[in-house]
Amino acid sequence: MIKKIIYIYLLLILGNQLIFSQADYISWEFKGGSLLNNPDGTSTGPGSEPAGLDVATIPNTSITRGRLRSAILGDLDNDGDLDFISGSQGGTIHYFKNEGTITSPNWVAASIPSLDTIWIDRNLTVRNQNRPQLTDIDDDGDLDLFIGTDYDYERDRNNDVLFYRNTGTPEVPVFEYVPDGIPGLNDQEIAEFPGLGFVDLDNDSDLDLVALGSDKLTYYKNIGTKNNPIFERQSEANSPWMDESAFNNMDVPIPVFEDFDKDGDLDMFFMIDNGFVRWLENTGTSTVPNFASVQNLFNGELTRGEIGSFPTIDFGDVDGDGLKDAILGSFNVARFAWFKQIPICIAPDIPNITATTELCEGESTTITISGDLNIASTWSIYTDSCGGNLLGTTTTNTSTFEVTPTAPSTTYYIRAEDGDISCIDETTANCITITINVSPNDDPSFSYDQAIYCANQSNTTPAITGLAGGVFASTTGLVIDPSSGVINIADSDAGDYVVTYTTNGTCPNSSQVNVNITELDDP
Repeated sequence: MIKKIIYIYLLLILGNQLIFSQADYISWEFKGGSLLNNPDGTSTGPGSEPAGLDVATIPNTSITRGRLRSAILGDLDNDGDLDFISGSQGGTIHYFKNEGTITSPNWVAASIPSLDTIWIDRNLTVRNQNRPQLTDIDDDGDLDLFIGTDYDYERDRNNDVLFYRNTGTPEVPVFEYVPDGIPGLNDQEIAEFPGLGFVDLDNDSDLDLVALGSDKLTYYKNIGTKNNPIFERQSEANSPWMDESAFNNMDVPIPVFEDFDKDGDLDMFFMIDNGFVRWLENTGTSTVPNFASVQNLFNGELTRGEIGSFPTIDFGDVDGDGLKDAILGSFNVARFAWFKQIPICIAPDIPNITATTELCEGESTTITISGDLNIASTWSIYTDSCGGNLLGTTTTNTSTFEVTPTAPSTTYYIRAEDGDISCIDETTANCITITINVSPNDDPSFSYDQAIYCANQSNTTPAITGLAGGVFASTTGLVIDPSSGVINIADSDAGDYVVTYTTNGTCPNSSQVNVNITELDDP
């Protein structure tokens, strides 16, 4: 009865939006923190495991007021586990160091001097939700800092993206404000309190930007490089979103991009003020994205991540199991939570395998693997036997893998594997096989009776010791019959030549012979 009431409630607030999980083989379980309402509706936390963060340690000043406005994950000390940063209503940025382990997070408020000095709204009295974001924008191996803000240091509303380059190291970051920002992002009025999502949406190896504010979505394409980005604001006609104005009353979300459904492209995730995580499916491709208008809900306990006003979400593996978990922040006092990604053992499909199965020696072919991985994380490709010599893996439902088989044939063994999840027993799992036959290349051997001919000698005919019936050719100046290879010495110019013979069999091949035509001595 309770589930039915919740379902009706969701229909009322979501209208015609679908209630649809991001993947049947993924669920989410509340593990730590403090929510307004736990997913079971019985309490406010903490979760079943250590919270990971003592909410009493969240800075509680006249600026922060004990609120964790966002939680943006990143390894800021290069120790292998995930720390996070948070913004504030007063324009300050706060660092929470993970002093736990890779498998058991324990975040504590800590200091990065260059972060501690950031105070955008020192002279402002208005509300200003600042949304920090970490990304390596210049591809130098350390995390840089961006802040989405409504009021900048000059107290105007015409510069919504502030940039701080990391001039330190991955272990000791130093964030230095760059007044001119990044080309294309300086002096941009984007949206009210924009959340910034940096992502390679078109698979060209550099980072684009999606800004999602209280009133709209804005897309910036990187027309520069991954080392020297240049952003260009895209019109709605050139945007992967059909209706950018549909993203209004969003309560300052931060967009995040992941491929949980393993279809090879990135979907968009964000939270709204009633605590629901929403996601938009990318129905395009990895190079030409196209986001559906339907805003879907997550499944599992993350369907009701009721953490408070202006909630945010980020994803990262905080417990070391190889799966990305969810971390939530909120405007409400002392609210923080993380949800563990729980795998559901839904078996992978038996894949459909295709490739060109007749090749010549030295040629390559592409194996195409099609099927739903579901709980599996990879398609694994072996030779010799199922589970024998691992050639490589792919990670999307429809994948390709290039191989170069050897004569007379090579059999490839392909199966889905799940790593450490333990849903699939790799010791007994079967493989789908494909055998590619390899024919030897034709023998193109031939020769002439001499290497050097005088200009007054008779025509010379080659001896073909390999496969006959091919075609002869030479460099310019030598008169040669393409069918027989006979050289007309008298009509040829003096000089050095290369004669090439190409077979015309199942696997064409060629060989070359050097020939010299020498002028007669001057008597």
